[in-house]
Amino acid sequence: MKVKSLLIFVEAGVYGGAELYVINLVKYATKNDIRITVCFCHHDMPQYESALTKAGANVIKVDFPLAYQRNPFSIKGFKILKAVMALIKRCNPDVIVLNKCATWMEFRLVILASMLLRTGKIIGVEHHHPEGWEVYAPRRYPPKNLHVRQEIDKVLCYFFSRRHDVLICMNKVAKNTLIEEYFYPKQKLHHVYNGTDIEHYSFSRHDRKHCRNKINKSDNDF
Repeated sequence: MKVKSLLIFVEAGVYGGAELYVINLVKYATKNDIRITVCFCHHDMPQYESALTKAGANVIKVDFPLAYQRNPFSIKGFKILKAVMALIKRCNPDVIVLNKCATWMEFRLVILASMLLRTGKIIGVEHHHPEGWEVYAPRRYPPKNLHVRQEIDKVLCYFFSRRHDVLICMNKVAKNTLIEEYFYPKQKLHHVYNGTDIEHYSFSRHDRKHCRNKINKSDNDF
């Protein structure tokens, strides 16, 4: 399958490794003449948007509030689902990439929309430890039946995330948890560490000389 276009859904937040991963993906994909559209869901981050645009991506900002995604069958959730389906139809991607939290939690409407449209491949990239998905923040008065809700979350996660064609895990703990607790098929999971753009560390005689001059060092000084 020759990939000509990617539609990447991101939950922009803190500028970290998950965001750098997408920037590098865009940078190298565009070198292979792959058309990239990045969809910002819910958050606004000018620095991240600027870096993606500079790397060659077409950035789309939409409002997909997470509160509605948690209940995709509500009226507002249904409206968002229609909007997501329209976006996917318009972009017509060969591959949809879900970055950062690759499962149903943040992107269940995207997964559901792709299931209804029977669109191209879905690749999830999981940067986090999956056990964090069902662990709620400590509260003085925890909600009732919390353990029941956690088990329901796992069932929903299993249902929605089966749509993935490939799931890339940044750490072995994530991969093992998905297999042992969420019953993901092993053949779909791939453990790949987050890479480093080596061009950031390429040697430059000009930069070396400039830095040495700033601290009054010659070429042969240590």
